[in-house]
Amino acid sequence: MSLNASLQKGLVINIRGENQANWWKQLSTLTKRSFINMWRDLGYYWVRIIVYILLSICVGTMFLDVGKGYTAILAHGAFGGFLSGFMTFMSVGGFPSFIEELKVFYKERLNGYYGVAVYTLSNFLSSFPYLTVMSFGTSSITYYMVKFRSEFSNFLYVFMALLSSIATVESCMMTIASLVPDYLMGFVIGSGYIGILMMTSGFFRLLPDIPKVFWRYPISYINFGAWGLQGACKNDMIGLEFDPLVPGGPKLKGEEVLTTVLGARLASSDKIENSQEPSEKAHQNEIKTLETNPENLE
Repeated sequence: MSLNASLQKGLVINIRGENQANWWKQLSTLTKRSFINMWRDLGYYWVRIIVYILLSICVGTMFLDVGKGYTAILAHGAFGGFLSGFMTFMSVGGFPSFIEELKVFYKERLNGYYGVAVYTLSNFLSSFPYLTVMSFGTSSITYYMVKFRSEFSNFLYVFMALLSSIATVESCMMTIASLVPDYLMGFVIGSGYIGILMMTSGFFRLLPDIPKVFWRYPISYINFGAWGLQGACKNDMIGLEFDPLVPGGPKLKGEEVLTTVLGARLASSDKIENSQEPSEKAHQNEIKTLETNPENLE
């Protein structure tokens, strides 16, 4: 009797192995299931989307038409710091849903239904539409209310930078949730982690002033928030001119503000030259032509 039972069990195991779904089938099934769970669970993304929209309206009205005056210099930096810092902090709100989803993953993983790689990729693909909605809604509301730049390429950069930052933080929160199964402990650790990222991003303390040992290298250097904030400031300020502190003085160029006031580093002058207005380029070319050919002045 025991021998027949063993043979039957072995037969079941062989049939299960033969009928196991391939990798693409696993990916599509897990992505669809995870997307439906996120759609039905209001606390997973829908509540955060509403909060993001409300915060975007608040930030947009706070920095409404900030302008290009001298006092607007710090406002530009503050807006970039809030957008790349606090907006990503909201990712800790998904901890309860992360932990509940991981509980299901542990059971199915022990049964050998699928692997870690296919689960991770399916979770990213299923959450990507929601992250896109959050990033696009936040960027479109705040960017055009604050009226920084009118070019679509600048808006697209803000949207892509915010989407990348939120997706990175979501991945980090999922990693913390897998290490800490308790929601409260995971929320505290996740908040502390994002707090360190915000502290070393270069907003609360400029990058040149951050202590080089440990905090600047490697913490701030590998901090995606620091690179995101620099990119946001460069995308916004390169090519702009701000009013001087004393009326009648020369205009303050955005490149000078980046290096002196915000402590950012300009890696090359290519982006600066490409960001100049066509009329300014033509004026500079005309000056160079007159300098090389003085007879044109006659």
